[in-house]
Amino acid sequence: MNTRELGRSAEKLAERYLIKKGYRILERNWTCHGGELDLIASDPCGVLDVDCGRAKPPVFVEVKSIGITGFCAPYELFGYRKQRKLLRAINKYLSLIQYYGQDWRLDLICLTKVPGRYVIEHFEDVLHAS
Repeated sequence: MNTRELGRSAEKLAERYLIKKGYRILERNWTCHGGELDLIASDPCGVLDVDCGRAKPPVFVEVKSIGITGFCAPYELFGYRKQRKLLRAINKYLSLIQYYGQDWRLDLICLTKVPGRYVIEHFEDVLHAS
C-alpha cells in the first residue's frame, strides 16, 4: 500500500470513528489553492444548536497516520508549517461559507497501524481560532 492509499484508508477509518461518536461529516477532502482539509464535521456537543436555528460551529479534522514501520508518532508529523497551511485553508473555507464566528476548532486524529488493526487517538482543539 503506497502513502496515498494509506492516507485515504486512514481518512475513511477516522470518518467512521467520528460518525460513531455522533459527528456529522460535512465535507471530505475539501481543497483550495491554500491546501486541503481532510474532514469537516459538526460536533454533536457543539455550543450552538441546530434546533435553535443556528448551525453548530465547524470542526476541521486533520488525519495523520503511520504504518507499522513508522519511525515517529503520527502527531509528530503535525508541525508548524502544516498548521499554518491548514489555517489558511480553514480561513478560505470559512469565508466561502460566510461563517464569521470564532468558535470553530481543529482536531487531530492519529492512526498508528499495529498488527491487524489501527490504534486511534483523537486530540481536540489543537489549533485555536484566531
